[in-house]
Amino acid sequence: MKILLSTQETGFMVQRMQNSPFFAILFAVLIGSILFFSLLTSVTQANEITLEELASPDTGEEWFLVGNVFLDVGEYEDAIGSWHNAMILDPSYTADAWYNIGLAYAHAELYLDAILAWGKSIEYNPSFAASYDNIATAYLLLGMPKEALMTYDTAIAIDPTEEKYRMDRVIFIENLKNSVINGESGQFQIEQWNDIGMILYHEGDISTAQKAWEKALMSYEGREYSSNPLETNVIWKAWKNSAVAYMEQGEYTSALNAWLHALELYQDGSSYNDLGYCYIMLEMKSEALDAFENAIAWDPENKLYMENKNNLIELFSDIGDEEGG
Repeated sequence: MKILLSTQETGFMVQRMQNSPFFAILFAVLIGSILFFSLLTSVTQANEITLEELASPDTGEEWFLVGNVFLDVGEYEDAIGSWHNAMILDPSYTADAWYNIGLAYAHAELYLDAILAWGKSIEYNPSFAASYDNIATAYLLLGMPKEALMTYDTAIAIDPTEEKYRMDRVIFIENLKNSVINGESGQFQIEQWNDIGMILYHEGDISTAQKAWEKALMSYEGREYSSNPLETNVIWKAWKNSAVAYMEQGEYTSALNAWLHALELYQDGSSYNDLGYCYIMLEMKSEALDAFENAIAWDPENKLYMENKNNLIELFSDIGDEEGG
């Protein structure tokens, strides 16, 4: 006899995470490494060139080098203007110019503008993996881990031979784990912890993911559930995700509690089915039967729920007798 679990929804939440000082500090070293490491070769050459030597630039190449010099001395607006001149005079510099414009915006901590600039560089050079890698880091600094992970993976897919992109992704995951283990529950909002939990769950670290969802719920502890459906949905997802993680670790009492909280917010057949499974593992037969019956009531056409109910009755004849009576 098998009691089968429902297929759980494991899609990421779409909520945007709020920025926080901790998140910015956490990745400050990472973005510094990426930006300076990824600079084009000509930026290194710029260290040996003075503005006096390029006092009257009249080619795209010269304007490009002038922009690199301005970047090197922290004159970001002048650098951006120079690179715009470079691509106007010589369109072959367009992808590289937009890439460097993104660097200038990132150094100025204008991360949305940096993302847009790197996006333009990708328009002109779709295989520009370094732009994707930098966009991922900018997403981190904007508190958007889901988007960061997807973009790191894109950079790796474009250039699987570049070890740096893989290492940036590894650092990203390790920093998320550290934020869960060492961070205070009030450090992030519930949306942030929920997204971090989803990332770690998909990375196979169920224990740390479950701790992230615990922090998500702790960050909301003591507050009334919002009347805002989007916010309520985040809380519901956190309870469901936490319940799944508890079950996968064999912590059925904690999972049972999480399912009951989830069902206070929204009721569905899948949650009732998995609640029934928890009851069985805790040898609470009558409660399991009620849960499966509720699952069937919500989704009468679901054969899995009916099969689970029938298997339970077959396994425990005393329940069958009660049902027949």
